[in-house]
Amino acid sequence: MTPQQIVGLGVRLFAIWLGLTAISDFVHALPVVFNPPPGYGEHSTAAALLVTGAVAFLFSTTAALLWLFPMTVAHALVPKTYFDNKLHASTLEVARVGCCLLGLWLLLETGPHLVSFIVRSFLVAGSGPYIETLPLQTKLGLAVTVTQVALALLFVFRSGAIARMVTATSATSATRVEPQDEA
Repeated sequence: MTPQQIVGLGVRLFAIWLGLTAISDFVHALPVVFNPPPGYGEHSTAAALLVTGAVAFLFSTTAALLWLFPMTVAHALVPKTYFDNKLHASTLEVARVGCCLLGLWLLLETGPHLVSFIVRSFLVAGSGPYIETLPLQTKLGLAVTVTQVALALLFVFRSGAIARMVTATSATSATRVEPQDEA
């Protein structure tokens, strides 16, 4: 596995993270757009919808391009190497480690929010279902958090399957390796 292939794999994992971020940010902004706080005018709501849509489109397009062309980015970031410049780890092993690290990082980011919600719901358990008292934006945020925790656990415990999926199309990508000059 060459250094460019490792960077290409990292680019693919970054594309996954960027796609998840785009979805999360878009879902968190929807309540403000469709149920604006008092004092928001019609123009402010339209501007919020436009900005939210533009950012989600930009993030998701960037994620798609990074997913489709990881080696183009890798060749731009890492100088050319030769066939003998290889690391002694298989692509699948590196991908699996990357998936585990991505899952652990996502769990580290979202886990505390879920634990906080669970603790708060147990503290007010006697007064009825806690989730019914929450505003729409908080419920959507909770849904995103639960989804991200589930995805994090999937990345950690099913890293082998995800690594095979990530490396399946990157293995067929053309790798640009320049031959050495004989003279």
